[in-house]
Amino acid sequence: MGPGGDVRLYEFTFASGDPSYVLWTDGPAGLVDLSSVLPRRNARITHVVTELGPADQPIVPPEETAPATAVPAGDIPVLLRP
Repeated sequence: MGPGGDVRLYEFTFASGDPSYVLWTDGPAGLVDLSSVLPRRNARITHVVTELGPADQPIVPPEETAPATAVPAGDIPVLLRP
């Protein structure tokens, strides 16, 4: 799937450096080719906290890196940094 259709991608630019992106899909989860959008070959993915564990502590999935040609998109937004 490419960046279109049910895929949502928002870019935020800052004077101090590279842009950051927020990505999710309203359709089925899958891999998105963002190589025409991202300024680098890889993207660092930071997951949004969506659940709490014991003692109401956030469960934070670890950051991961994905190639710009195959960025995972699901119904929960993720922060992408090139």
